[in-house]
Amino acid sequence: MGVKTLWPVLQEAVDSTDKNVSVQSLQGKRVAVDLSSWIVEFQTVKTKGTYFLKNLYLRSLYYRTTELLGYGIKLIFVADGTAPDMKAAVMKKRQEAQSGGTIASIDPSRSRFSPMIEKCKELLKYLGVPFLYSNGEGEALCAILNAEGLVDGVMTNDVDAFLYGATTVYRDYRSISGVHVVDIYEMQKIQYKLGLDQRTMVVVALLVGCDFCKEGLEGIGIKKALALIDKIKMHGQDPLDRLVGWRNNKELQDLDKVPKSKHCSNCEHEGEKSSHKVEGCGYCETSVSCTPAHRPSSATESGISTPSTKPCRCSWHQRKDHELELQIWTKAKANETFPDQEIIKEYLTAHQSTESPDLTFHPVDISGVKRFMTSYFPSINSTVGEFYSNFAFVLVQLQLHNMTECLIPSTTLTPLRIIHTRKRQAIPHLEVHWSKLEEDKETNGNYYIVTSETTCFQEKFPDMAASFFKELHDQKDMKISRMKRKADDSDGSSAQTLLKAYFKTVK
Repeated sequence: MGVKTLWPVLQEAVDSTDKNVSVQSLQGKRVAVDLSSWIVEFQTVKTKGTYFLKNLYLRSLYYRTTELLGYGIKLIFVADGTAPDMKAAVMKKRQEAQSGGTIASIDPSRSRFSPMIEKCKELLKYLGVPFLYSNGEGEALCAILNAEGLVDGVMTNDVDAFLYGATTVYRDYRSISGVHVVDIYEMQKIQYKLGLDQRTMVVVALLVGCDFCKEGLEGIGIKKALALIDKIKMHGQDPLDRLVGWRNNKELQDLDKVPKSKHCSNCEHEGEKSSHKVEGCGYCETSVSCTPAHRPSSATESGISTPSTKPCRCSWHQRKDHELELQIWTKAKANETFPDQEIIKEYLTAHQSTESPDLTFHPVDISGVKRFMTSYFPSINSTVGEFYSNFAFVLVQLQLHNMTECLIPSTTLTPLRIIHTRKRQAIPHLEVHWSKLEEDKETNGNYYIVTSETTCFQEKFPDMAASFFKELHDQKDMKISRMKRKADDSDGSSAQTLLKAYFKTVK
């Protein structure tokens, strides 16, 4: 989605520290989610059984959202509004490709997509997260929230987020060895490493194509577009302003008419070698003859040559200096709408409500979540009490990560007892018994078992953690003492064997 072939270019600005970043490291950040991007992604997942295929996006949305909330990431979901008129042609082609037939017209309100959005909205309401409608493209509002500092980044696979002004994008949510990761794209790094910003990315969109103009200019790919941007910037001009002024650009019109003139074969300046031999060359600043255009380097004298100190600045060479621009300019002249001002306006001045968006989080409605999910996926509670046991993890994580706005007293669980230390992917964890929800009449027993990161639990419940580790340490000391006493009743070699056996058991 978005500008064709732009992601591979931007990947060059992503250094190793921003690749395969665990989503857990986004703890405490406010992230705007482009909901449509997620739904499109979820619909591409294949699974067995026609039942789950129908509403797979809801199941995926539930598990991904609760996981991210459990990491202490504050999600703000944004849905598409009415599509811009100029996107109708692109939407029509997409729907025809999906249906395999011809579609007479397109509804810009996206009514075909609306039922899916409404189901997502209902689920997210029960989970207590903010939900916003964009006036147009969802990634546009996400980008505005990011640009205004209301969120720390945008989670989307749509590169258009940068063209709408986003500064940080979390892309390609995926699993690697059981760990969910993303790649982080920062506009600041993109500008520094690639020299691209919002305006120059709009230039790329105009030249190679985007959601609003699928084809771009015929024969112009990403490499030529970037080369043109670099060339225009070398001349000290803004690439977008340059393109906007192309139709009335007298400089290009004049250069396009310049015929090739004769040039000296010796100095490569305008004029003939014979005349330079007699009259000299103004560029070479000689009255007789002229300076060779290339001469051996004084450093090596090995045949490596250096150019003349003064290049020819005749009209023909100025035309050659603008050759790439003239080539693309000629193609642009054949397209009466280029550059499309509506596309530029869409990206740079996206229309959104001037009212402050409601980014308030609300307490999780557990009964609502359970009712909603079991209505679509009965197997989520196939074992009596299974839903509550699994959702307890989410409630515990919200508490440990200080997402208190998502909890109320009846959904705030109490740690009863630490049972064991665990390690998950080399990270220390604690297995803890937690109090049950009052509304839970299904789960057997008097507690839930939840395993959480040790550091998070220690920060929230330092006394209980300290008491547990002291007890653990005391137990180890007692075992060592018993081993030593046994060693006193046997020879030294037997004592050594006993101690080795003990330490193997406590590793």
